[in-house]
Amino acid sequence: MDTREPDDETIEERCFLAALSCIEGHFLDLPSMGPLTLARVASIVNTTLEKTHGNAARRTTLAKNVSIWISLTRVFGSAVADLSNKSLGPLLSSADHDRRATSQESNTLVVNNYTSLKEDLQILIKLMHIARNLLVTAEPEIPQSLCAAVVFDHSLFQIILLCIKVASKGSEGEMLDDVSQANLIEINELFKKLLVVSLQQTHNWIAKHERNKMSFWLDVLFDYDIGSLSPPQSSSLLFPTTPDVPTLEGFYPNRARYQIRKWIEENFSVHPEACELLYKDMEKNASAAGFGSVDGAVIDGLAGQVQQKSPPEWQNAGTPVGKPGATATETSSVISEEIEVWYSRYRASCYVGARMTTIDNTKAQIENCKSQRLNRCYAQSQAATASTPGNIPPRASTSAESCTDACSEYADDYGEDDIEEDDGLLAGILTEIPNILDPKQIEALHMIVKSCVIDTNGTPSTHSTELQKTRCKMFLALECGKSLLREILVFIAVWEMEENSLIFKLTNQIIHSIHKTALIPYAWQSLRIPKDIMSPAQTVLLRMIHQILETKRDNYHHNIAENSNYTSSEEFTNDLTLIHFLFHIFRYEVVPECLALMHIQAQVRENKLDPLYFPVDLWDMDRAKDGLAVFLDLIILVADIPESRARLIEWEAIFDLVALLNGLDAAVAKKPLVSVPRRAQGSSNNNTSDQAYPDASGQSVHSIMQEPAFKFPWSGLKAQIFTIMAHLLQPPLGRNSPGNAAVQQQIVRNNGIVPLLNSCAYDDYNPFAKERVAVCLKWLLDGCEAANNFFRDLISLAPPMMTSPVGAQAGAGGAGDANGNNGTGSNNITSQAIPETTRIRVDGIEGEINVEVRKKSSKGKAPVRHREVEKGMKAMSLNSNGNTEMEENFM
Repeated sequence: MDTREPDDETIEERCFLAALSCIEGHFLDLPSMGPLTLARVASIVNTTLEKTHGNAARRTTLAKNVSIWISLTRVFGSAVADLSNKSLGPLLSSADHDRRATSQESNTLVVNNYTSLKEDLQILIKLMHIARNLLVTAEPEIPQSLCAAVVFDHSLFQIILLCIKVASKGSEGEMLDDVSQANLIEINELFKKLLVVSLQQTHNWIAKHERNKMSFWLDVLFDYDIGSLSPPQSSSLLFPTTPDVPTLEGFYPNRARYQIRKWIEENFSVHPEACELLYKDMEKNASAAGFGSVDGAVIDGLAGQVQQKSPPEWQNAGTPVGKPGATATETSSVISEEIEVWYSRYRASCYVGARMTTIDNTKAQIENCKSQRLNRCYAQSQAATASTPGNIPPRASTSAESCTDACSEYADDYGEDDIEEDDGLLAGILTEIPNILDPKQIEALHMIVKSCVIDTNGTPSTHSTELQKTRCKMFLALECGKSLLREILVFIAVWEMEENSLIFKLTNQIIHSIHKTALIPYAWQSLRIPKDIMSPAQTVLLRMIHQILETKRDNYHHNIAENSNYTSSEEFTNDLTLIHFLFHIFRYEVVPECLALMHIQAQVRENKLDPLYFPVDLWDMDRAKDGLAVFLDLIILVADIPESRARLIEWEAIFDLVALLNGLDAAVAKKPLVSVPRRAQGSSNNNTSDQAYPDASGQSVHSIMQEPAFKFPWSGLKAQIFTIMAHLLQPPLGRNSPGNAAVQQQIVRNNGIVPLLNSCAYDDYNPFAKERVAVCLKWLLDGCEAANNFFRDLISLAPPMMTSPVGAQAGAGGAGDANGNNGTGSNNITSQAIPETTRIRVDGIEGEINVEVRKKSSKGKAPVRHREVEKGMKAMSLNSNGNTEMEENFM
């Protein structure tokens, strides 16, 4: 505990306080600093910054000085108004908190105030660095409590909002010369840097401090007047004056805000040493109007409560207030009844029925989606015909633009997925940040969200765990939280973040916490975009879920004891509920919509529909394919876990897989490995034929955009489908043979053998499907009499193979020569000189090719090639499981 007298301050503290006083006067024009004063103040700030970086003792001393925190709060509060006038323009009126300057006017204002803005921002960035460093001490709860007591967080929110408003306008200025444009970019980067440091300070302020976490989460999620750049008043937070209008879900936000704020005030108190420091500072400033004195209006919130207490009460103020000897659960009780009522309506179990969606309902949904898509195409066709009577609509060209003009209303990109507010910013204080910062700058935002929604203790009954669960529920119950979650997920999609990146890992931990609270189904629905089969945010969310389940598979299913504990736990029940929900989405929403698009592709391929009226563009097709591929990856993982594999078999997942195979076969022609050039076409046509479709192994955005949407290939999906089938077909655990009888019958019942056989031919859009379908056929025929009978019937119905080659009849004579001979003499010589040829189809080569027919070898001597093949076949041995090496590697 600090035993210094109130006036016993070090020289560093006094110098820094003097510098802060000068900076505050500068922003208030009382008066502004001249160059000499500015240089001296900058020197003191630089020295203080260096000491807070490298000297823990000096950092701790400064962190416990209440006057420094009060002065920092005043400096940043006064800086907001000054910087706003210089970058956003003056207020239109005293009653209007918004500055209506356009982006162009704002950029011009920034250029005109370049010099002063640069100096001010550089000073503020260093001060925010100092404020951030002061929270890193051996006892961080003390400066964290002081920071909250002087409402520094409110000034911090104003700075964050100001940076967002300026940086979101961009740095594109019309009619600016190169120097002005460079100045504009520099100022925008300084605002971004101030934003980053402010977020870092926020993270340090809430780290391991439950009261600050709750207060911060309350302020940023309940969307008070964020456009005003003014802090919320504690009275308005405790007693809201605006009408409590329920959301569409029946949630009353003002009621929840009042309950949470009241709970915070009743169940939290200040750290005892921080209370003592605040009390001493108030006594000093009340007795003499000396340096650093401040009236009671500035010290709001917690500091106001300290004035009403006597010192003995502070000694027990470090823990939540409750009954003597009360447990954490009893102390926490219910933080907000409104939040809990909302949660009871929207937790995961509310989204899952007793049974999976039936196949009959799925078939009806598929037909409904097909008819809706086709009707949309026909409506466009009729509208085009009605608008140009007597004219035949132009045919679609091979360019992507010609196919997307008629469906521009469905075109969309990541930036348009967001619902914007009237002032151009998204709802919530933090929501716009992912649209401003890059991956190297935004880490602090993810760490803030992680700190609020993730329980670091991991103990189910601790006080912090109950608070974490409540914050997680608040995150999704409020519109600001849902908007922030969507932007965090879309950020990963836009920047194409890899799974080993820090941003992806932090986001994955956030999603895992939401899953523990059983709110993934609700989050999924809140991320939905009506016009998309799967929104970009949903696709990223599915990637996160895949990684979460993959980690559990690796942790549990390689250890029998751990697996037994896991399958009997509430965690496993929660996982199965999530799998149930996601498979319902896959069966009832994703598969029918994708099959509808494939059906329209088939209609175009069969010349039954003009490609000009194809309803979506390439980007929408690519989104649909990405979403379907991520779903299939997840089902592969689910099928690899014995307990969840049984659920897929029970739900007859084979039906959906067979339907997708049939849809792909009808929509997309197989791409050969080699295309035989057509001699009737010119060389220019031959050059373009090699680029007709994007390569499945390495598609680029440029190559995708070369083809119209109706030729979209859905590359790589068959290999995923066959992998799932192979997992489902393999024998039950502990057996090597035969294949799973239930799955075998499902394939036969759903006519799945035909699409399996159709996939035996090489397809460059699915280059690895052929090997996987071979494994599927092996397990299908192993012990399934119905499947074997199908193959026997198929062989019996096959036409006899051609026995005479193309050139055999010509060499056999029968036409005679020009002299009337019957072709027994010279024709024999001709038949020997001209080799016999025939036309055959080769897997992987387009069309038919001419091949020479070899003479049969002498009797009793097999060709060398045949002997080598027989020798190789004998060398192939099965392992102990009855699988070949290829099958073992695959499985």
